[in-house]
Amino acid sequence: IYKITMGVCGVIDSIIRTLGIKLNKLLKGTSSVSDLIRPLLYNDGICDEAAVLDLDAKAQIKTAQYEDTVRKSRKGPAIIIIGALLIIALLPLELITVAAAYVVNKIRYGKLMKKN
Repeated sequence: IYKITMGVCGVIDSIIRTLGIKLNKLLKGTSSVSDLIRPLLYNDGICDEAAVLDLDAKAQIKTAQYEDTVRKSRKGPAIIIIGALLIIALLPLELITVAAAYVVNKIRYGKLMKKN
């Protein structure tokens, strides 16, 4: 589950890097989607089973340094190019659909529109 989730986050990071979006300004302190999602996948701080919390003192939680096991994705530019080409290729189909819907509505509801 970790590798699949981090792989998807890596693809999203690649798309964001390709578009030039700076996440530091949007999400304070995180530079990528992977950094945002990784703490949700596992606990790298205090062990939940053996934790004894002192409610009077402020706890200092140090996160463990880990080696990333998932490679950075380079699929971002390809996904953006394919998406743009699909939008361009399907634009005539969308225009034909809108025009057909307009004609059908004119035929079906034309009399009602003329009365008002």
